[in-house]
Amino acid sequence: MRWLNGNPLGLVDGIPFSAKDLLLTKGLPTRRGSKAINANQPWEEDAPAVARLREQGAILLGKTTTSEFGWKGVTDSPLTGITRNPWNTALTPGGSSGGAAVAAALGLGTLHLGTDGGGSSRTPAALTGVFGFKPTFGRVAGYPSAHTGTLFHIGVLVRTVTDAAITLNAIAFKGRQSS
Repeated sequence: MRWLNGNPLGLVDGIPFSAKDLLLTKGLPTRRGSKAINANQPWEEDAPAVARLREQGAILLGKTTTSEFGWKGVTDSPLTGITRNPWNTALTPGGSSGGAAVAAALGLGTLHLGTDGGGSSRTPAALTGVFGFKPTFGRVAGYPSAHTGTLFHIGVLVRTVTDAAITLNAIAFKGRQSS
């Protein structure tokens, strides 16, 4: 209705998205691919990138799989088992944002947030045939910060370069706004 009235909330109003299970999502557990994280917590906070998408009207479909704590280049974990490459299930989609890459490849939503330290978005993108990248540090707020400090970035995995640009514009840190 907002679009029909010429008042969309933002660039991504009404577009479905997913968030890697390392990113906080208000109302949904962030288990980090681990059985060691208790799901029975309040979960009252969104990571900044998730918050930006929601503020602009994007619709959170759910969480995507990750290796436990995002620590390896394949996407399997004690919590969710093995995430397989959608084009050949005998192969891996890479990791640790393999769940987001598989969701993008299969068209399960449009915008997918991952994380990237040493290739965790870029490798799964390459192995599944989608577009993924690691924005410049500080371009997208990475909170809560990872143990790797400035190596940790919020990654984007989508089917097209245009979708990547729209997603980055929606989640990018804009700096201080003057009143």
